[in-house]
Amino acid sequence: MSATGRVAAVCRRGVEGLATLLVRDPPVPGAAVRALSREVRALPGVREARVRTAGTPARPRLLLTVRCADPAGLYAALENGPVAACRRTAKMPELPVIINFEMNL
Repeated sequence: MSATGRVAAVCRRGVEGLATLLVRDPPVPGAAVRALSREVRALPGVREARVRTAGTPARPRLLLTVRCADPAGLYAALENGPVAACRRTAKMPELPVIINFEMNL
């Protein structure tokens, strides 16, 4: 099996004794995540953007934190621009993206 087609996972004991599966190769392509971060930072009024992958391989999601002075109108710009482009790039049209706005006054 090639290195690019391999998913490396490790099982460990969770806090309550349940096994937790840690996946090292995320199901969302890294290029899509990096492009999302870059495109969000380029939007007017955005001071900082962080993107993190979460979820499971079967149900991935992205956590997007946007620091800005005023989020009014920014949600629509995110959803119709960088977030839609990320979903297309990842070939995951239903990919959940949770957006957290941090006000920086």
